[in-house]
Amino acid sequence: MSLKQAISTLASFCILANSTATGWTQTNKWASGRDFSNARQQSVVVSWNHAPLRAALDNLSHRQRIPIFLDRRVDPSQPIDFDSNHGTFEQTLLQLADSLDLGVERVAESYYYVGPRQAVAELRYRRKELMEEIDRLPREHKRDWLAKQTLRLDYLEEPADAYANLERPRHLNISFGEKIPYDLWPEIDLPALTLIDRMIVLSYGFGLWIKLNNNDTTQAALVKTKPLAEFEQDHAKRINEEQLQILREQYPSVAIAQGEKTRVTAPAFVHYEIERMLDNGTVKRSYRPERKDGQVVVDFSTGDQDAAIGSILTKIAEANRVELKFEPEMRQILETRIKLKLRRVTYDELLKETLAPVGLNFEFTDSELRITR
Repeated sequence: MSLKQAISTLASFCILANSTATGWTQTNKWASGRDFSNARQQSVVVSWNHAPLRAALDNLSHRQRIPIFLDRRVDPSQPIDFDSNHGTFEQTLLQLADSLDLGVERVAESYYYVGPRQAVAELRYRRKELMEEIDRLPREHKRDWLAKQTLRLDYLEEPADAYANLERPRHLNISFGEKIPYDLWPEIDLPALTLIDRMIVLSYGFGLWIKLNNNDTTQAALVKTKPLAEFEQDHAKRINEEQLQILREQYPSVAIAQGEKTRVTAPAFVHYEIERMLDNGTVKRSYRPERKDGQVVVDFSTGDQDAAIGSILTKIAEANRVELKFEPEMRQILETRIKLKLRRVTYDELLKETLAPVGLNFEFTDSELRITR
């Protein structure tokens, strides 16, 4: 497997310089401040025919000088067919994401995060809650978390090394309650972000989050994320009758109270959809994936080259939000590299194709994917 192909399987900042994905140079700086606001509101025209998702995002990102971060849980090589001859940069990005059932979040007027829809919905509220916690810290510690630095990663740098090299105050100790999974980053050069946002870039795609220590403000830990509980929130605008009917059809168990504002008690995903609806006047109807024999149907490809079986299993587990388990002595077997290109298969079929070359089996439940002999 070539280094170039290895890069194509990883989440990355979408960077296109001089018509090649060679990294963002000093002559092509990202837009910031008022320039960022203006760039995201400018009209764009795009036409992509069977283009890899990353290449499409590269093109859009480079054109407007706005960073777009693609969560590692999204296949960057998936082909897309998408046309838009009207709409702003932000509207176009949202429409593209909707067509793929992905979410988009504009983070601190610095960059756009694109990822699994529910994960992006939760990112908005996780980050908001974390920023409120930081705002209550002593001034000097608050300043540490909000200090901005660029984030540069070497070609094929491992996430654990990236964290070890992360610029942060010496007195701020970040422990790792969860082991940083093995992976490889492409070479990236990000604009100035707070320590919080640099950590989000490095960890959220692995299902990890930052937890502050309430008893010691110099301590924090990286922990596994858990689904957010339902919460109550007042939305600034009033929902009209048509929108209200759609919401109640889509989410019949959600409590919605109308007044000058709209008060909703719901999971983060529903709040995210409501805010999207209030921003653009529409609500995305529930995504209903294609099914076969009662199971979701997916397309899966390792691209032109091969990939480690363990890496493929990790992606399947993450897509289904279950824990991957296997015996330690299987680790070397799971490093076996294979090539796959499958269309309209269930996860059971995908797992059988993945494990057949090494003679392994699996048990797939609601909470875990266990590899067996």
